Amino acid sequence: MAVLLPCMLPTTRKMASEVFKMNNRVALPVTDDNNVLLGIVTIDDILWVAEEEYSEDIQKIGGTEALDEPYLDMPF
Repeated sequence: MAVLLPCMLPTTRKMASEVFKMNNRVALPVTDDNNVLLGIVTIDDILWVAEEEYSEDIQKIGGTEALDEPYLDMPF
């Protein structure tokens, strides 16, 4: 019998990703404080989030992170 590991709200995307990695899951139920099912996070959702996170990290390493203002308006 599989052990139910609900993802309680509020949980960050990074925390949910860790639960998937540590417990070898393909789906994770999302519940509130009363254990009422609010939805399901699937491995596809986690892979999409991971791709966003890794892309952001690589952009920061390469110095290509998006600016808050237009390039010509940025102070030195």
